[in-house]
Amino acid sequence: RILRFRTSDDALEEVYNFGVEIQGISGAVSEDGKHLYIAINFPNVLGTATPFILNKQNVLVIIDTEKKNIEKVVDLPPPKQLFGVNIPEKDWATAWVAVYKDWVYIPAWREPADAMKDIIFKYNVNTGEFAKIDGELPAMYSFDIIGDKLVAVTSYGTREKIMVIDLETDKILVKDQSMWDQD
Repeated sequence: RILRFRTSDDALEEVYNFGVEIQGISGAVSEDGKHLYIAINFPNVLGTATPFILNKQNVLVIIDTEKKNIEKVVDLPPPKQLFGVNIPEKDWATAWVAVYKDWVYIPAWREPADAMKDIIFKYNVNTGEFAKIDGELPAMYSFDIIGDKLVAVTSYGTREKIMVIDLETDKILVKDQSMWDQD
């Protein structure tokens, strides 16, 4: 279930109920609040979901928050387009989701686990276009948009690092910089 907390009356409101457990790490709301975007990174684990496409791996679900229904399910690009190599579907997955203007940003990783095999791609909700942010990146443990920057925290044990991307240009401004070292 996806719930929304309304501050106007301090109430919880159900936005959507998948009816089964869905493997999505996070979701993000459009700037106007009318759509919720969730990347399903693995098939559900407790039963069969409806529509059946939700039982697939690596899809983006777009939920209309006013009508409280699934508006669209988008197949994500194939691994060859994202990672430059053909790998089995089970060997890659999505993670966080963030929204900036008409773009939904989604990081993805591939197995075997490697600190520099994550990528970030984006989906334009108006045109259906996919685009990849250049460069392989470290694994991300948080993924937020602050103003016109995407800020991600990476971690190697207790050594937390930060990454910053300018969303107007899609350029990486800070890549894997220690949050503790004073250089």
